[in-house]
Formats: sequence, structure tokens, C-alpha cells
Amino acid sequence: MICNSPLDPEIWIRLDDLDNGIARYYWEHINALALLGRSDERDERIDYFLSQLLKYDRPYSAAQVITFSQYSNSEIIMCTLFKCCEMQNCMEPTGASLRGLSEHDVLTLFDRLYSNQNIELDELVQLEISFLPYFRFHSTPKGIAKFLLENPVEYVKLITMNYKPDSGVDPVSTDFSDEQCRIAYEIVDLFKTIPGCDGTTISEMEFSEWVAAAQKYAEQIGYKNSFVHCFGRVLSYAPVGSDGIFPHETVRGFLEKTRNDKLVSGFILGKQNQRGVHTVTGGLEEKEIAQKYQDDASAIRVSYPHTAAILEKLSECYKEESLYEQKRELLDFRG
Repeated sequence: MICNSPLDPEIWIRLDDLDNGIARYYWEHINALALLGRSDERDERIDYFLSQLLKYDRPYSAAQVITFSQYSNSEIIMCTLFKCCEMQNCMEPTGASLRGLSEHDVLTLFDRLYSNQNIELDELVQLEISFLPYFRFHSTPKGIAKFLLENPVEYVKLITMNYKPDSGVDPVSTDFSDEQCRIAYEIVDLFKTIPGCDGTTISEMEFSEWVAAAQKYAEQIGYKNSFVHCFGRVLSYAPVGSDGIFPHETVRGFLEKTRNDKLVSGFILGKQNQRGVHTVTGGLEEKEIAQKYQDDASAIRVSYPHTAAILEKLSECYKEESLYEQKRELLDFRG
């Protein structure tokens, strides 16, 4: 009867004085989403409501309430995500489970956490690692990115868990479990942030310091080629330069100084992969992309000759793809 009555904070308080079985039944079966739209609820009452849901093993319901509201208490959101991890193989008494939380729901919770600049970085990174698959296609784990930007050596250490050392060098360690290697691989793959970049500009000093520290450590342990290949993919996410040409001048400077085939292959592969799913146009779109890279290469050939050569390679890749799409369309037409 109490469960079917309107939500009332006075009832919540009185439940503490009743038999524990009654309180448990109430919190296990109450319609959590009924809280939404109640503008009369003060923040501390919402905090209490969500805390009770977590106490009685209903983290998925708590997550949905947070997702569909403007709630932003970082402490409760952290507790909710940790509880979801703890109960990942269990269902709530109502039947709700982790599978019921969509990628959007989980990423919304993390976005609320990212708005808090004072959040504990170690705990945030731990949570992001637990939810890594949710970041795979549409988002970046900002806590992990921040940690790696502050610790370039750790980025190289992650690379050593899955990539080969330089020729004639023994692997750093083989004591990692399959799960540790999987996580390390996904983190390296998800790291797409240019050191010193604020979105449109790059601090050359911050960029150079990060790269120097990472390169030095990679060379010390014999993983120079694997590092530059992985970092080449990162560089493919650089913004355009002040002249409107990709990549940014700071990245061009690095490409000019570091003439390494592994770096170039990682850069080209990373840029091509960013295109993702696209409309088939019989090769026309690929032809336009190829021409753009060719024009950009011509524009910077004198100032950045090696970068221009890389852009020409990208142009050739899209020319080949354009021809392939044309042939495929012709074959389909002949059917």
C-alpha cells in the first residue's frame, strides 16, 4: 500500500521506525522514476532517496533517475557507478540489470562527473576502466586522458603490454594477464588527446615536454618503434593549423623532425579510421577527399616537405579507394 502511494519524504523518515522488512520491501519495490518531475524536492531529499536505493541494491534505478534529471551530486553519482560495477552480474529486486543501462545512460553519468573539477582522479580512472566498452565509439574517458597527459611514461608502459619491442630487444615483461592486456590495449586505443592541446591550439612547450619524456623512456626500454606507431595514431587527431590545413603546425614540426615509417603508418591509419561509416557515392566522395589532401600538400610543400609527403600518401590512399568504389558500383550495375 505504501509503495503505491505518492512519494512522500515524511514516509521515508517514518520507515526507519517500522519493521526493517517493511522498509526493505518499500525501497526494493518503489517506482524510482516517480521522483522525476517533482520540482518541490530539495537536493538533500533527492540525495537521501538515491542513497536508499543504493543501500537496498538498486543502483540501476538510481542511475536512471540521475540520467533523466539534472542531478549532479558527484559523490552520489560515483557511488552509483561503483555499485553498478559491484552488482554487474546481479539483478535488482525489480528485475533491472546492467544490461538495461544504455551507452547513453552511462556516458551521461560520466559527463556529470566531468563537470566537477575537484573529483578524485584515481577513483575516476578506476570507474572509467570498469566501463571502458561504453567509451569505445562515441566518447573519450577524460580521467584516463588526463592521467596519461600527466604521466607520459605510463602511456609507454601500457604500449609494452601488447606491442613488440624493437628488434633485438627482449619484452619488458610477460607477467600480465589476458584481462590486463585487453584493458591496456583499449586504453591506448582510446587515447586520442594531443598533449598541450585545448581543442584548437597546441602549446608547443607542453607538447614537446610530453613527447620528450615519452620518447626517452621508450628508447631506454627498447620500444621506440611501437611508441611512435601508437603516437602517430594519436597525432592523427590533431586540429587544423592557423592556415586551415591539417595537421596543426606543432604536429607538422614533430613530423618533420621525426622521420620514421612507423610514425607515418600510425598517422595514416589513425586518420583513415576516423572516417567511420559513410555514404557510398561511387567513389566521388573519396575523390574529393583525395584532391583536398593533394591541394593541402601542395600548399605546405616548401615549409613542411615531409608532412606534405604524408598528406600525398593519404591522397593516394583515397584515390585507390575511389577507384575501388567506382569498380564496385560498375560491377553491381552489370549484376
